[in-house]
Amino acid sequence: MKRCFVALVLCAMASAANAAGQRRIQQEFGFSVTFPPNLHVCVNGSWRNPHGWGAPLAGTCQKPRTDRAIAVIGNYNAEEFTSPQEAALCAEREIEAGAKLGLSFEGHKSATCREDQPEGTVRITVVTRARKQAEPDDGDHQTASFFYSAGLTTTPEKLKDDLIVFRHVLRSVHLHPESATGPKPPFGF
Repeated sequence: MKRCFVALVLCAMASAANAAGQRRIQQEFGFSVTFPPNLHVCVNGSWRNPHGWGAPLAGTCQKPRTDRAIAVIGNYNAEEFTSPQEAALCAEREIEAGAKLGLSFEGHKSATCREDQPEGTVRITVVTRARKQAEPDDGDHQTASFFYSAGLTTTPEKLKDDLIVFRHVLRSVHLHPESATGPKPPFGF
C-alpha cells in the first residue's frame, strides 16, 4: 500500500511540475524563460555555443516544422547597435507593423518587427538590450552588453493562436545580465 501511495505522490508531483511549464536558464547570457509544458524545447545556438532555446509549435526537435516555432536567445555584440530598433534589423514598415502587436520584454525598452515572408510565413521578432556592469576590481572597467531576442515564425492561418503562446513565453522571460557568466573559451569563433 505504501508503494502505491509513494508512486501516486511522485506522479502527482511530476504532473504539477509539468503543468507549471519548462523553465530554462541560460547562464552565459543571463536570462531564463519558461515554455508551456506541451512543447518540445530544443537547444538553439550557433557552432559550439548554445544561445538559448527553440520550441517547434508543430513537430519535435528532431523533426520540426520550420513554418511554426518560437525561439528565445541571447547574444553578444549589443554595442554594435544604438537602439533595440537597430538591433532588430528590420525595415521601418516592419517595425511599424510589429509595434501594433504590443509585444516587449517586460520592463525593457524593446522593438518588435513583423515580416511577411515570400514563402508565406509570418516572422515576428522582439529585441531588447541589457548591460552587465563591470566589477569594481575589473582593471579594464568594461561592461558586457547583450541583446536578447524572442521570435515567432508561423503561418497566417495560425497567427492568432500562436501569438497567444508567444505572448505567454515572452512574459515568462526574465533578463538578469548582472548574473551572466560571459563567454567561455574557446569562444566559438
